Amino acid sequence: MTEKLGFSFEPQLDGEPINGRGDIGAGQRVSEQLLLTGIADNGPESDELDSTAAALTRLFTQYAADIEKHEKEIGMELDKMGRNSPLEYANNLIKLLFSRKIWAGDYDRHMKVTGHDTAINKLFEQVFALDKLRALESRKLFIGKAILEMSCGTGTAIQLLCGNASAEVKSELKVFGNDISDAMKDIAREKLAGTCNVEYTSHDLRKLEFPNGTFDTAILSQTLHLITDPEKLKEEIDESSVRGISDHRNAKVEVIAGAFETLRPGGHFLLIDEWPAVLSETVANPVQRLVARLFSKTFRPIQERADIRTDIMTKIPDANFVAELKVPIDKWHSMYMFIYEKKEDSGPKKQLPAVGSAKKAQHDSDVLCYGVDPKEVLEMVVTDTSIAKARKDAEMRLDAAFSEVDEKFRNAYSHMNGGHRWKKFRRLLRPRTTLRIEKPSDIGRLGKKKWDTVVISRQMHQLTWEQKGKTIEKAIDALEECGALMIVDEWDPPYGSPYPIERKRQLWDEVMREFQKTDRIMFEASLKEPIMAGYEASNMYGYVYRKLK
Repeated sequence: MTEKLGFSFEPQLDGEPINGRGDIGAGQRVSEQLLLTGIADNGPESDELDSTAAALTRLFTQYAADIEKHEKEIGMELDKMGRNSPLEYANNLIKLLFSRKIWAGDYDRHMKVTGHDTAINKLFEQVFALDKLRALESRKLFIGKAILEMSCGTGTAIQLLCGNASAEVKSELKVFGNDISDAMKDIAREKLAGTCNVEYTSHDLRKLEFPNGTFDTAILSQTLHLITDPEKLKEEIDESSVRGISDHRNAKVEVIAGAFETLRPGGHFLLIDEWPAVLSETVANPVQRLVARLFSKTFRPIQERADIRTDIMTKIPDANFVAELKVPIDKWHSMYMFIYEKKEDSGPKKQLPAVGSAKKAQHDSDVLCYGVDPKEVLEMVVTDTSIAKARKDAEMRLDAAFSEVDEKFRNAYSHMNGGHRWKKFRRLLRPRTTLRIEKPSDIGRLGKKKWDTVVISRQMHQLTWEQKGKTIEKAIDALEECGALMIVDEWDPPYGSPYPIERKRQLWDEVMREFQKTDRIMFEASLKEPIMAGYEASNMYGYVYRKLK
């Protein structure tokens, strides 16, 4: 047992001590982790765990000594920085955390060993799969030619993005890697040399110095939880307490709003980060404890993903939600990607009427409840047939997109991060094992047999809240274990919907949260597809959940 920084540790694998005894597979997994950290150069050469455990202990011991020395230097530098402005203080704190190449390098290795890099790579696989579909329809791609990585760090996100791009696409990319840490950018330059066309900058995230409309794509990867309000941060650190601190949400939203200013109309913003975002000094892995000690000074996480989604949509007028994707990091937390589109100037928002009400809507006073100018309603020339076809086409595009995402999602749930065993999820939307609930009478089919996929199609605005909950519960019961529940519906609700859900989050708050709290389901992905040009307020949304029990 080795003592460092006031706590003890011993080498761990999958949360269990490595004590020199075990099977060959465990020894190989230790050696694989050592290989990633640079200790084992030639791969596993022995089935004996004693040597690998000793090597791992030496690694952690040296790591702890380096971090202890670095942390003392940070403390001294922070004392010197006390008279600086809050903005300088906040930025200097980040620079200090990533100032020495030894720490930046260890951080890079840590991200590989813990599976973070693998998770981000799987997310980019999903994005490029979706872009292939968008290219067939001549739509703007999520990954454009001019890209800003707002906080590039050691260049991992850029490396993984370029690694998923074809040679032709990669040759056309122009990437700007921005970061205030010179040490991190030094590693990025080494890592990305000869692989991507990258230009490096050192702008403060709070004030990006790029002309408006410069980029097709802006990426903020693994940085959201470190963005702070300098005034609040200095107050919290001066009080020497991290209890009851705020999540600095407004500061985070302001940074994201700045990213939208750099985007061209129709460009895309990709937010990549992990949830739940928790740093703990009580975890078994000593590396994670040391990381927690360093980051706790500036780590201000958003606890609920839904909170940052809501803030982006309500506080950034140009933000238009497109997708939320997910990949596991380990059995405790996952990496997520949110994709938003910068709205193009398309005039006033209009909503589509429900089928059978196109003419009626022109004179229906209920239309005013949706905030639509009667003059705009009178200009509608859509027919029941064209509306129905547009909605069906949007659903078909959702099916195709979810099928692409689902394949990557299921592949990600393999042996990751030390060999955790994941259940084998059933393939989404297989023709003979999929039930679609498209009208109330279809609900009666739910008890007949078990299905791999149940799709509840455009029923959420037709049912009372009690009926919504019961229908979803029956759908979950009708699924095979690890089957998929897919909910598809339109927002804003069509005119004339008897029981409209005004806000999408209401469905989660009122119904889905209860099922997830009891571990009956887990979230997989959500996507949005436009229905008809000229009706920006009407889009088809899809949500996929997996049945766990």
